[in-house]
Amino acid sequence: MPIYTFRSNDTTPQGATHPVALELRVLASLEDAQQDGVAVQYDWTTADVGSDGDGEYVILNIEWPAGTGFAEARQYIDAHYVTIQTV
Repeated sequence: MPIYTFRSNDTTPQGATHPVALELRVLASLEDAQQDGVAVQYDWTTADVGSDGDGEYVILNIEWPAGTGFAEARQYIDAHYVTIQTV
């Protein structure tokens, strides 16, 4: 499975007073995709959650369904103020 690194993006939700942990936002974005019928596969128990010089990160192996374009997948990630990059 491809490995992805997730980080918070620079956008903050309008009116947000309590930031939600990055790992919860990543998990929510993947669950949103599944709720919409996108059969994304991952094992959350293998997620590497930590921080480095660039801030907090979540590294996770994800298998997007065949034919799922990056733009289609990214809408779920962007909705939770997260950026994604392949490792």
